[in-house]
Amino acid sequence: MPRKTVLFVTNSEYGQANTILALCAELLTHEDINVHVSSFSKLQKRVEWLQNRTENATSSTITFHPLNDVPTTIDAVMARIGEDGLRHRPSSQDASIYRLIDV
Repeated sequence: MPRKTVLFVTNSEYGQANTILALCAELLTHEDINVHVSSFSKLQKRVEWLQNRTENATSSTITFHPLNDVPTTIDAVMARIGEDGLRHRPSSQDASIYRLIDV
């Protein structure tokens, strides 16, 4: 049977990446699967940790591919609203900040 390849693209934030990394860990327990993870450089150490932990356990592999020159979610929001945009007094108009973010 031919070797299977799977590519995951995810954000580097823990809440979003944890599910992908758990799935990768499970796939690495099977034989003959090439797992690829593409994300921001903040996630690279966690993928390498997973790679070192599962190395030589099966014939499956995991490879990290950095997303270069692409802003993270946090960087994109901060560029759009600026640091001062996160400071405001409590009021019923607090939701006005969300109009600045393209959804």
